[in-house]
Amino acid sequence: MEDNKMIFIGHIEKRNTFYNFFPQFELKDGNLEELSPVTLKQDYPDIGGINLAVSYSDGTAQFFESKNIDRDDDNAVTNSYIVKIDSYYLDKNNNETYKVKLNLTRLVHDGIMLDKIITPAYKSGIYKVVECEYTNKPLVEIMGNNIMLNNTNIIENENVVMFHKGKYYGPFKVKRSNSNGKYFIK
Repeated sequence: MEDNKMIFIGHIEKRNTFYNFFPQFELKDGNLEELSPVTLKQDYPDIGGINLAVSYSDGTAQFFESKNIDRDDDNAVTNSYIVKIDSYYLDKNNNETYKVKLNLTRLVHDGIMLDKIITPAYKSGIYKVVECEYTNKPLVEIMGNNIMLNNTNIIENENVVMFHKGKYYGPFKVKRSNSNGKYFIK
């Protein structure tokens, strides 16, 4: 039997009552490969997203209620998920924007638990990379204080890894300053 499984890392957004997944990376042979916009639009027309077909009657939509899911009108992407897709469950979608759907209802009907195929990336040790404002200072000078971050596509209490002078540090839990609204780590 041919292996039709793909492992993607991307983000999920909710548009009205619909959930859509936007892959950004694919894990192939143990290597993480960034997906080009051209490839995404070709494989998942028109905008490179996959509709996550849920049903409100069978409870598959409830799976997302406790998850960190961005809304389509949010300014920043604040979630990262690993989604394991078997192409057997990809169907044509009757939608002009999202022409491909992952049929979650059929997956559940076939006995596949959604939390086995859709997991937050941090549970696998995959974190967003952030940069601090103090790019010229040595690490020993900035550690011990609040390290202000340049990034805005993060949320409070999210775990991140800091990239500083060619090295990665962390993970750290993000906090938000009450005085200026900027994000920082300690």
